[in-house]
Amino acid sequence: GFYKVSNEWANLLKNDNVKLYIALAFYKIGKVDKYAKDGINEWLENNNIIMREIILSRNLSKYSGFSLFRYDNIFNIDNFTTNSISEIENMKKILN
Repeated sequence: GFYKVSNEWANLLKNDNVKLYIALAFYKIGKVDKYAKDGINEWLENNNIIMREIILSRNLSKYSGFSLFRYDNIFNIDNFTTNSISEIENMKKILN
């Protein structure tokens, strides 16, 4: 899953001057992920995925930070769902 793919990307980096920033899929929150095979409903059933991905990312050797994709799903109140509000609150707990 997420950690395996993130490690694969980190292992591709051969130059220490290249920084790795993980893009986290905030737009998936509260939606069916038809490409996730067994995890098709994980974004519907969980509200701490982004938080867990940030924690896992911080353990990568070449990790420099993360970004959240898409702006309108993060800051447009009209797009908020119960899951996205919970994801934001859970994410805030680990940001310092």
